[in-house]
Amino acid sequence: MKFRIIAVVLAVILLGTTLVELWIQPASVRITDSSKPVELKLVPRHHATNVTSLHIEGRGKIDGEAELTLVMNGQPYKTERINGPVKFSWRLDWYATEAVVKYTPLTAKHGTITLRYHFASP
Repeated sequence: MKFRIIAVVLAVILLGTTLVELWIQPASVRITDSSKPVELKLVPRHHATNVTSLHIEGRGKIDGEAELTLVMNGQPYKTERINGPVKFSWRLDWYATEAVVKYTPLTAKHGTITLRYHFASP
């Protein structure tokens, strides 16, 4: 009986930890061909209805210049000009359940960029 209780408690802890990780762990998208423009649609990993913020981190390396633009209501909202080693972080008030990021190469021909993102809700 004692072992059953311990097993149930451990199962609940492991399940809870997994659910928390899925809930808060960032999703990611990758730009693998830095020579071509691309539009990325970011969506939450879980069903989010009351989104209040968005966190996007960019990491990677490209051999030239490019721009990443977060679009809101069809208009540029935030732009990051990147070159060489890519490392940036955006923390924004955001109230939509999706976001669009446009990648536009200027002189970049080679390299990759990974965007990790998380939609937060209260």
